[in-house]
Amino acid sequence: MKDIENDFGDLFYHNGDASLILDAVRDMAEHLGHSLENPISLSLVCLNLAIPAKIADDISVEIFREFNKQNEQIDYDTMKKIIIRFLPEAKKFSEISIKAFLKGVAKSKYPDIEPFI
Repeated sequence: MKDIENDFGDLFYHNGDASLILDAVRDMAEHLGHSLENPISLSLVCLNLAIPAKIADDISVEIFREFNKQNEQIDYDTMKKIIIRFLPEAKKFSEISIKAFLKGVAKSKYPDIEPFI
């Protein structure tokens, strides 16, 4: 018989409940100082806002594409419009959430956009 206490994967896959894992990740992130005001990674922001990784990647690429197209200049409103185009429900996000996502993009992928957030 398997020792379930030592097999997190087994616990997760058989019960189909990710809430324990998600809560643990959120607790650790908070302990490390993560918040929407001070995000430490794009993945954690996406976890907070329930943004799928594929959509976050698509948004990030489009923001960087626009940044390069505009001679390494981009304004906040342009970035926000890109987010909403790929994720229409982002219209309901607070400004703190939008900025957290953009800070996460800057920290995780494209630090050159940080001054424009």
